[in-house]
Amino acid sequence: MALAARDISLHGHYVASRFPGYPLQELGESLLWRGGPRAMNGATALVSALAAAFFALALRRTGVRPAGWAALALAAIPIVYLNSVSSLDYVWALAFLMASWWCALSGRPVMSGALLGLAVGCRLTSAAWILPLWVQIQAPPGKAMSSRLGLAAAAMLVAGVAWLPVFLRYGMRFLSFYEHGATPWLYVVKAATVDVWGIPGTIAIALGAAWALARVTAGKVVLPARDLAAAGLAISIYGLAFLRLPHDGAYWIPVLPLALLLLARTLPSGALRVLCLVLVASAFFLKVSEPGKSDAPMPSATMRSLHIGGRELQLDYLRGPLIWDHERRRAGLAYRDSVLARSGRLPERSVVVAYEWTPAIEWAVGAADTPRVEFVHLLDRATAESFVRDGRSIYYLPEALGRNQEWFGVDLRALGARPLPVE
Repeated sequence: MALAARDISLHGHYVASRFPGYPLQELGESLLWRGGPRAMNGATALVSALAAAFFALALRRTGVRPAGWAALALAAIPIVYLNSVSSLDYVWALAFLMASWWCALSGRPVMSGALLGLAVGCRLTSAAWILPLWVQIQAPPGKAMSSRLGLAAAAMLVAGVAWLPVFLRYGMRFLSFYEHGATPWLYVVKAATVDVWGIPGTIAIALGAAWALARVTAGKVVLPARDLAAAGLAISIYGLAFLRLPHDGAYWIPVLPLALLLLARTLPSGALRVLCLVLVASAFFLKVSEPGKSDAPMPSATMRSLHIGGRELQLDYLRGPLIWDHERRRAGLAYRDSVLARSGRLPERSVVVAYEWTPAIEWAVGAADTPRVEFVHLLDRATAESFVRDGRSIYYLPEALGRNQEWFGVDLRALGARPLPVE
């Protein structure tokens, strides 16, 4: 995102940070990139606060109390909290979705559609929210269909304008996405549960959902049909999207407000407050992580190894997702600087296959046109062989070796590539 924002600002034309594109945020961040992480991540923190505020307003429109507690919980759910201090798109889209929802519940269909279009401009999958809005929209008697059509028309118009730069630059090629390869089932479950809610939050949500279901089954509460339909549609659509690429729990973020709505409808107010407090605490205690990554924080005295399904995970009792992520970022910066220092001692015109570290390295190197060492994401066979013919030395980071084999069927070592020397 930072690289795309820099390119847009310096060269005056749209560049996608990654397909399919996130044009509204990319263009907005092009005004902020000179401020670095504080400006870009700070903008996300601001829209995160707006998302929570509009969620509270929407809940009040539905008659849910206490709306403030639920809004605090939404902002503090670990997957939302962590994405509110980064330059990714999830929370930008969420803020516009919550504002759109509030307008739909307030009888403002055109404004709701326009805000939905802005959400789609931040993240294409936000378009699926038109179904919950279609179900829940409030309209005067006899005007329900005209209100829905007005919402849809406004959404399509605004989204079309937002996506026009992407289409003009890439044509229909933008309708693609980043494949990550097969994901072990254990990590799929982890991404859909503890990566979203945290460990305490996952337990609390499971217990709360069971209690809510028991209350509904016993007839103690009745869920409004439109709330149940809206949540069911969202869970189904985003659940299928997650199963298609089940590597990131953040894909569930658009569902979380509707899940909290159902719980707020069915749980006693005291139980809801306790649930919200547990969700807030969940960002600070207990973290499950995968070992062996270059940016993994140093092990702590409270970390223990787990072996589940033939795979190793690590459980840290006192470093929760927020603290662990902060330390991971610091470790990542140190690793990036180490890679740059080691690469500076390589022969001129060397190539380093850096895989997922490429954007962070390119940002640190700057916009030089002729870098002394070239960093690339991965290498297909034709490109790798052309480098060999040109007499260029090829090196790789540990993560890149297996991924290059997986993506392109090219074993870099067979072409004479070597691991980047250690210090």
